[in-house]
Amino acid sequence: MNLPFCSIIIILFISLFIIQKEGATIRIYTVTGDLVQTLQHDGFTTGMVPWDLRSKDNLEVAPGLYLFHVDAPGVGESVGRFALIK
Repeated sequence: MNLPFCSIIIILFISLFIIQKEGATIRIYTVTGDLVQTLQHDGFTTGMVPWDLRSKDNLEVAPGLYLFHVDAPGVGESVGRFALIK
């Protein structure tokens, strides 16, 4: 189920996930299902979760298609895809 609480903004090398629920976890995957990065909403960024476009191994991610999964406790889950263009 896709819930309307998650949006993605990608501008050049800056990426922000707009989350309206504190404590949400965002997981970013390649299209083959490999985990790229896990982001946590800390409640201090007024709903925005910045991503520096680096992987969990601190490598710069490649342009391409990615999948995301947002799990917000008490709200639900949302999945989707986005293209990263550099």
